[in-house]
Amino acid sequence: HDYARILQATHGNEMEDGVFSCCCGAENPLIHYRGSHPFRTLRCRRCHHIFCSACTATQVLTPLPGFQISVGRVKPSTAAHCGQICSSCGLTHRATRKFNGSISLPSTCLCGATSSREWLLFGIGSPDRYRYDPNAAFVQMKVR
Repeated sequence: HDYARILQATHGNEMEDGVFSCCCGAENPLIHYRGSHPFRTLRCRRCHHIFCSACTATQVLTPLPGFQISVGRVKPSTAAHCGQICSSCGLTHRATRKFNGSISLPSTCLCGATSSREWLLFGIGSPDRYRYDPNAAFVQMKVR
């Protein structure tokens, strides 16, 4: 819609879609990218900690507890709105949707690490609330 075009013209392609708060308390920007690595690397800019289940984030990134991803019926061509974070380097990996609609997660990272239960699963949400009112989205993140 028009609001998205105005934001693009004002902020370019690197506009923040959200923020995550590290265990150390530092705030870090979240930018959702297209492609295989939706948030690129999720490391704290202050302490270099890799995003974990104790870190908090605005609506665009939601940690998913457990090791199961529930998927509704969608067209096979629809991008998967979930992924996992390599616990060795912090690189995010987007899940892919197979022809039958099931979800597939990468088994290895570019750093050479093999996927394990330590890799945090996440859901990708909308950046709209954060873009509309970053302060309110941040407060909502902190009270969750």
